[in-house]
Order: sequence, then C-alpha cells, then structure tokens
Amino acid sequence: MMRNFHFWEYLSDEELLDMPLRELGLELAGSMVENCAEKLYRELEKAGLFFRPHIWISDEWFSPDGVPGIAIPFYLLHPRLIDLTKKMLGEAEGETQKWCMQLMRHECGHAIDNAFGLRKLRPRQKLFGATGQAYPRSYEFRPYSKRFVRHLKANYAQAHPDEDWAETFAVWLTPRSGWKKHYRGWKALEKLEMVDHIMSSLIGRSPLVKNKSIVTPINKSRMTLRSYYKKARRQQGIDKKEQNFAKFDRVLTPASESRKFQKASLFIGIEGKKIARQVAKEADQYQYRIDKMMSELKEHCKKRDLRLKNTSRRQLKVLLTKEAKKYVKDGEHRITM
Repeated sequence: MMRNFHFWEYLSDEELLDMPLRELGLELAGSMVENCAEKLYRELEKAGLFFRPHIWISDEWFSPDGVPGIAIPFYLLHPRLIDLTKKMLGEAEGETQKWCMQLMRHECGHAIDNAFGLRKLRPRQKLFGATGQAYPRSYEFRPYSKRFVRHLKANYAQAHPDEDWAETFAVWLTPRSGWKKHYRGWKALEKLEMVDHIMSSLIGRSPLVKNKSIVTPINKSRMTLRSYYKKARRQQGIDKKEQNFAKFDRVLTPASESRKFQKASLFIGIEGKKIARQVAKEADQYQYRIDKMMSELKEHCKKRDLRLKNTSRRQLKVLLTKEAKKYVKDGEHRITM
C-alpha cells in the first residue's frame, strides 16, 4: 500500500514532539483506518442497516453526543506516530487491524444511537440503565460478572449504561462472534437479544439525524505532540503509576548489570499471587483488585528486563505486600475513564 511521505518521519523523537498536530498533514486515504471503515460499512450493509457513520481524524476515539459519526486518533494514520505513542503512553489504542475494528464497532454503537435516538427507547433504558447517569471519573469492574459482554479490555461495558450499549452492539455486529451460543445462560444475552430486536426494526430505514459535524478535528489543533502526550499521561495516571513502580527499582537490578539473576517478572508472577491472596484476606478485599497491581508491576519489570538478586527476595516480598495494601486503600485498582 502506497502512503504519503512526510518530512517529519525522520525527525528525532525530541524534534517530532515539538510538531503541532495540525501540521502533521495526515489523511485517512490509503490508511489501515480507511480499510477498517470500509469493513465496518460492509458489516452494516450485511446487517441490512442503511447507516454509514462519517469518520474523521481527532486526538482520541469518540462519538460525540448528537453526531452520527466516529472520531479516530491521529497516531493510527502513520507507523512513526504509532511507535512514538507506544513509547510515550505504553500503547497505541487500535494499532492493529483487529483492535481497530473492535474500537470502530464500539464507537459505531454510539454513532447509531445518535443517528436513531435509540437511548430514548424505554425498554433499552430499563435493561441497560439510564443514559443520563453521570459518567464516572473512574470505575471498578467485576471480572466474573455475566451481566455484561466482554469486548474491549478492562470490561468496559461495566463503566456506564451507554458503554454497556456500545459494547453489546459491537459484539452483536462482529462477524462469527457466535453470541447466541457464547452468552447462553448469561444475563448479557438478554441485552444482545434486545440489540438484535432493535437493529431488526431499523432494517431499510434512513437515520433520523444526518449531520456530518466534525468535533475537535486534528487539522485545527495548535497543540504539539509533546503537550498531547503530557496531557494523556496525566489523564491516564501513567506518571503516578510509574512513580509508584519506581519504588521497586531500588530492590531490582537492570539486566545490563547482570543477567545471571532471576527475571523479576517471573518472581512476581509466582509470589505475587500468593501475596495477593494474603493481602485480600487480611484487608477483606476482592483478590482480583490486587491481582491487577501485580499484573501491571509484572509488565513494568518485563518491559525493563529487571532482575532480582537472591539477597533481595525478602525485601521485594515486604515491599510487594506494603504496596498492595496501599494500592487498594488508595483506590488505584479503579480504571480511569
């Protein structure tokens, strides 16, 4: 696939970070996102829906209230920006075609809601919850709940009734998802059946809302990449998390100093589970809350290839126990919206 050349492709990270977003000159044409959009349209057509959400480039994934369209983050339009985003934020949301499609189907759930005013339907409100509920700044999910579908990570359906709707729609739209069989016996099946019923009623109908509004387009943003990532890191709590994990670096050793020691990620994978059980019991907490911290710390150690000296094992166990208790007490197990 041919793609446009951009002079900034070969700038250093530091130079690139000073680029204003509006000067990146990004386009949907010829991109993976365009391919995903075309696939989404085919899926909607196959379902008999005359709905095609318009798509534009912005700074994150979203579908604004009242707008039957989808905004996608700019960094997905170029591999150089995907790499930079992963360096700065740890991941580039939607970087693979599979992931991009998952997110696009989810946002399409919001967009079709806007297009047909589906949130006004009383049966939907009764089953999914009132759309007027305030969005929380953070949420906690129950990983074993069968009241919600499992589509995006962090059990996003549990964040808000509108996200529950969008996630359920995404599962319904996904080809070969086998939702009738997969969710048999789950409370979530009732929600999927409602989506199926509502979508059947829309077959052949034109959207009620047809505006092509574009909200916060990237070509109008004066923000630099540096400012964008700084804001994103703050919103996602990345800096705070790294500060917390830096405490563990005092008892761990970089692989560059010695590869003969055990990988810290392996040790945490084993001992972390034992400590999580112990702390959960002592603090009368659900273990999965503490498991989340252990999983995040394990990934931190894995990315940095940190090692554990034999003489530091006890120190690490003590620190793990102390930080696990603090993690739950401070509510850091909750997912930031």
